[in-house]
Amino acid sequence: MQAHQAPLDPYAWASHYLQEMSKAVIDVW
Repeated sequence: MQAHQAPLDPYAWASHYLQEMSKAVIDVW
């Protein structure tokens, strides 16, 4: 069984990370 984590897919991980960053930036701005 795998833990509930993002898949080891660099592109998907980067996309998710950028999405989180965008939300943080929007909150700051």
